[in-house]
Amino acid sequence: MAPRLTTRPLVCSPRSCLALLLFLVALQAAADHWYVDDDNHTGTEDGTRLAPFTHIQAAINAAASGDTISVAAGIYDEALTIADKTLVLQGGFAGATTQHYSTGQNGDFVTRFAGDDSSRLNGHAQAPTIRIEGDSSGSTIDGFTITGGQRGIELPDWPLLNGLSITNNRIEGNGLADPAPDVGGGIVALGGHTNIRVDSNHILGNRAGRGGGIAGGGINLTLTGNIISDNEGVLDHGGGVYLLGTGSIVGNLIANNRVGEDLGYGWGGGLVVVGNGADPRTDMRISGNRFVGNFAPSAGGGVYIDDGARAYFDHNLLYRNWIDSSFGGSALYVDCLDPAIRSSVEVNHSTFVANGVNATQDGTSAIRVDCSDLSVRNSIIWDNPGNAFNLFIAPTLTVQDSLIQSGWAEMLPGDDGDFVIHPEAWPGVGNLVDIDPLFVAPAQDDYHLRSVVGRWEAALGQWVRDADTSPAIDAAHPASPYVDEPRPNGWRANLGAYGNTAEASLSARDGPVTVSCETGPRWVTTLDVMDALEILSEIEIITSGAVTVHAGASLIIQATQGITIGQGFRIAAGGRFLAIVRETYCPDEALISGLAD
Repeated sequence: MAPRLTTRPLVCSPRSCLALLLFLVALQAAADHWYVDDDNHTGTEDGTRLAPFTHIQAAINAAASGDTISVAAGIYDEALTIADKTLVLQGGFAGATTQHYSTGQNGDFVTRFAGDDSSRLNGHAQAPTIRIEGDSSGSTIDGFTITGGQRGIELPDWPLLNGLSITNNRIEGNGLADPAPDVGGGIVALGGHTNIRVDSNHILGNRAGRGGGIAGGGINLTLTGNIISDNEGVLDHGGGVYLLGTGSIVGNLIANNRVGEDLGYGWGGGLVVVGNGADPRTDMRISGNRFVGNFAPSAGGGVYIDDGARAYFDHNLLYRNWIDSSFGGSALYVDCLDPAIRSSVEVNHSTFVANGVNATQDGTSAIRVDCSDLSVRNSIIWDNPGNAFNLFIAPTLTVQDSLIQSGWAEMLPGDDGDFVIHPEAWPGVGNLVDIDPLFVAPAQDDYHLRSVVGRWEAALGQWVRDADTSPAIDAAHPASPYVDEPRPNGWRANLGAYGNTAEASLSARDGPVTVSCETGPRWVTTLDVMDALEILSEIEIITSGAVTVHAGASLIIQATQGITIGQGFRIAAGGRFLAIVRETYCPDEALISGLAD
């Protein structure tokens, strides 16, 4: 007779029952890890390292939201759909050989070769290579080559996604079949998605009507550290990138993209940022990028800001972008939707050089502004054919503390009804006009500034000295930040894209500087600053009592955790003060002595 089974109630204290319940909930919620390798020919596939799936979509289908899928090197001829799941897809793992799997050995999903074209997704022309839809917020695509699709990666316009990451991929050769997709050949994010991160990808050789490389927008889009090159917009806007909404475009190389070649007209060879009405208004920070060799037939060879968009444009380097028109804007074109909906761009610490050199018209300009508002400061505009600016239809233009080639022009009606260019004397405050900035090596695309004290040589990875010094060193507006420049920095930023950065060329003067640093908290009770003083703390700085920065004096205080300024703190007219909260370490005495000399 089989033994009789009985059940008894679970008896535990409230505390131990709660602990058991939490353990069971955590166990149920634990994310699984699935594995894929096209070299598994055993006939057994369960998604483990011993028997990985041979198709990525099989792993996606088996996975639950929150799971991770690791994919070995190989060629995967499939188009993927992620629907209603938050997944992490990681490519580029070593995996194993067919022989290893046949002898019962696990694949290696620790060793990784992401970024070397090892996990290749070959899509087909009738669908995106990867489509992410439904409630798939928070998903990640990392370490794949994504090619051959109607688009590379597609985010449809509904439902809206949040927190998606597209990182470390090679997105190449999508949208090549006719007809090309209307927008976004490499990546398209339709609708108002939020917090989409596109980071450290190589997006190249894709094609679409607008935004051959990437198109779309939303709220708080970040496009960071990518190479976006050799993409084509077959219509009239955006060869490389076409965006709207809010976000940041930081530290990218946007090169050799083109738009409208067959049409014979088009705008924004490298980047288009277009207005989106008032809710939310397009508002982009464009910072630390290089725009090189992009082409648009009409205007905006490098960058086009349009239809009421706003942009803060800083530390960008634009060279060898070109157009095929005499109306100007080989590097940058700022245009309105209509005179009542104006675009607005603030340019700071940027360099525009050698743009338009391949255009068929010699009368072009580096920058064109139509019925919009542009301010330029701390920048260099040099060696572009024609005028620095062309202005049209009631623009506003403010330029100060910049080095520029002479001339600007406003398009006014001529006697025969056409528009003619009227060159004028250059207006502006603090500008250096027709003075060679003394770039290091323009023929080799090195636009650092020469310095007898020292300037950064990227090829050597070290500082070197020149025989002369650029007039653009220490020429930025006196109130502009300079703290990110290496010492000696003259207590004033340089002009151009490298001004107020770690690669700023060194100044011949620095003045007497006293550096005081504490490894602990620093209390400043009474102080009269008459010269140049830096007070540093590895913890925090607190001022109390009478602290005065006198006319002509400078005070920088910097601490790791925080700075508190008391009521007795005063800056006299002509004094300068800067407070910085960031990681701080006290330099050794030799370094302090060298800085003060």
